[in-house]
Amino acid sequence: MILYAKNVGGLLEWSNKRILFDYLLSNSDYKGNYIIEIEKEKSRRSLNANAYLWGVVYELISKHTGHTSQELHEIYSRMFLKPKFITYKGKEIKLPTGTSILNKIQFGEYLDRVIAEASSMGIVIPEAVKESGDMPEYPVEIKNITAF
Repeated sequence: MILYAKNVGGLLEWSNKRILFDYLLSNSDYKGNYIIEIEKEKSRRSLNANAYLWGVVYELISKHTGHTSQELHEIYSRMFLKPKFITYKGKEIKLPTGTSILNKIQFGEYLDRVIAEASSMGIVIPEAVKESGDMPEYPVEIKNITAF
């Protein structure tokens, strides 16, 4: 369960605390002990940044290489992101990490690496248009490309 709160004038304003109360009251084990972990919200990449990656960057590389956007995503995720290791039935398994867990800075770094890789193949990726400090939106002249 995830609860969201923001600091408003020095007080926490909860956006969905009723969900917690409903959960505790409806759960037959609500009398047990609970651990509540609080962490600062991480800034996630924007939908525009994701659309730029899938609808512009991967699309242009796909046209040049013949690989699908999904194949390119798997290739670049394995090339540029650290894998996750889990233990399953006593054996360590290596899993690829996806871009969905990246914050804005990490996503920007990933995007830069993919674009540099494209550049090394002679593929020119148009620069994204940045809006108000947010992750880039794809350029106006390419907005008609369907994003994944």
